[in-house]
Order: sequence, then structure tokens, then C-alpha cells
Amino acid sequence: MTESYEDYEREYNAYLSRIRSFLAGTRSPVTLKECQRLIGEAKKCATAMQGLAEVEGNAMKIKEASQRLERDITPLAKEVERALDQGNREELFYQAPNASGGGADASDLESLISNSDSMLRESQALAMETEQIGNATLGQMGRQREQLQNANTNLDATMEVAPP
Repeated sequence: MTESYEDYEREYNAYLSRIRSFLAGTRSPVTLKECQRLIGEAKKCATAMQGLAEVEGNAMKIKEASQRLERDITPLAKEVERALDQGNREELFYQAPNASGGGADASDLESLISNSDSMLRESQALAMETEQIGNATLGQMGRQREQLQNANTNLDATMEVAPP
């Protein structure tokens, strides 16, 4: 069965939707592994879409399909990888609760501060990544605006030359 660009696009969007819903919920190792698998499937769809667009010779679809990796998949893959690394770190450095009770409050406080610091760094990294994506989007919108203005100018010139 031959699938069209639109079929792959629907599958791609479904995969991304499932990944995002998993990431919004409980991030267990099982769901994170499933996210990795779904990211692989989404990459396959994006690659197929790019190939179909190249066969059609549709430059707009080619560019759109290639940008999907950068715009959608790469940030999600980083987020899943970060969550898996965080889970691995917690497993690696797990310490059993202190049964004696002496000094437990200080270590709990240090742990909370450490977790807060790492969450702050992660939030800052996400904010920087979001800013980069926003800047890229603004740049693309500026280019599209310029294209629309050029098309409008060309249309006006054509209308002046063409007889009514």
C-alpha cells in the first residue's frame, strides 16, 4: 500500500501527540522508553514525507518536512533523554533513609536544595531552547512576509500589464 504525504503527516502528528501526552503524565521508565520508540517512528514519517515531497518536486513541502526534525523531534528527543538520565541518576545515587533519625533533616534539606538547583538549571535550559525556537519562528515568519509582499508586487505589476 502506497501512503501519501498526508497519510504520513497524520501518523507523524499522532506520534507527536502520544509523546507529548506521555511526557505530560507520569514519566516512568516504561513510558519514556515508549516515547523513544515513538520518536523513532516519527522520524521515519518525517523522512518519508521529505522523500515524497522531493519526488513531487514541492519545495515548500520539502522544507517543511526537513524542519520537522529540528522543530519538533529534536526538542522532544532531548526532553525524553533528559528525563531518562534524571531517572538513571536517581537510581544510581539512591540512598536508603537513615533509620537513626540523627541528621536526617539536614540531609533532606540539602537534597531539596540540590533538586531545586537542578530543576532551576533545567528550566533555564528549556527557556533558552524555547527562546531559540521562538526566534527561528519569527525569522521564518519575516521571510514569509517578504515572500508575500513580493508576490503581491508581482501580482500588481502583472495586473498593470495585462489587458482587462
